[in-house]
Amino acid sequence: MAEIIPFPQRSPAPIDGAKHEARTSRGGPRAKAKSQYDLYALPFFDKKRLSTWAIEPSGNYGEDYETGRTFAIEFLQSNDGTLGWTTLLAQIVGDMVRAGPSGAWADATPKINGVVIGFMNTLGKVLYVIGPDAGFENFGREG
Repeated sequence: MAEIIPFPQRSPAPIDGAKHEARTSRGGPRAKAKSQYDLYALPFFDKKRLSTWAIEPSGNYGEDYETGRTFAIEFLQSNDGTLGWTTLLAQIVGDMVRAGPSGAWADATPKINGVVIGFMNTLGKVLYVIGPDAGFENFGREG
């Protein structure tokens, strides 16, 4: 039979609206957690705007593509092996979508800037190098 481990009784938190300081299990004040903007000081992050994709394309596709490639490499090099880092790409892509297209062609088709293409193409190349046998068949599944 499993042993039951009793937990100490805790009194409920006051509901008077007073601000209470977070404490560690040892009773001392908990250090303030760093934001993703502080942890990953990537050149395309903008802490003030809370954006993980704050870029200004130059209008020169080749230069912008190279900028995107450089940003992708910096992003990959920032991998610190934490769960927090694994969420960044989804946030970056979300902010790319929110940023919208970079103008439109004469036929009203939206333009996608070279920074985005360079960034995503570089990530695609890295995934290609890893290859289909990297063990992704159960990746992200619970259980």
